[in-house]
Amino acid sequence: GLHWIVAGHGDDAPLAAALDALLPPHVRRSTLGDASLGELAAWLEEARLFLGNNSGPMHLAAAVGTPSAVTYALTNPQHTPWAVPA
Repeated sequence: GLHWIVAGHGDDAPLAAALDALLPPHVRRSTLGDASLGELAAWLEEARLFLGNNSGPMHLAAAVGTPSAVTYALTNPQHTPWAVPA
């Protein structure tokens, strides 16, 4: 029942393909640039975990209450997503 969603720009297609190749076929689901902001928020709201970098989708995940694992570079821990397990 695990779904992997890659959200990004069409330029991210090589990275998405590399990530998908690491997962068994029954786990794959990718989207690149074809989702609206509302659709992305809805997917994030249903997600068990957001895994990504310090980005707009990270803030969307926090806004809809999704626990997050976020990579940061040289930042203060106080900048983790607010009000969600991180």
